[in-house]
Amino acid sequence: MSRIGKMPVPILKGIEAKETNGGLSIKGPKGELSLNVHTDMNVVMLAGGGLIEVQATAEAAPFDRRQTDRLLDLAQGGVESLHDAQRGALS
Repeated sequence: MSRIGKMPVPILKGIEAKETNGGLSIKGPKGELSLNVHTDMNVVMLAGGGLIEVQATAEAAPFDRRQTDRLLDLAQGGVESLHDAQRGALS
């Protein structure tokens, strides 16, 4: 992993991310997504939803395709909210 990959991700105004008891939720201008996970997943995604990189590891128990799809949906919602916030900040 690169040094930049170890840096914290800043959460912009209007976006709320929470981790609680193995769960993750992201709330932004387009709504809220939440999911209980025992998976470590890194996603690099373009604003239009194109995937650049996906890495996932089961932490406690194996995960299935449905959980993977839900994690990718959660990541996409977060990326879209971040891109919207960045566009707004540059306007």
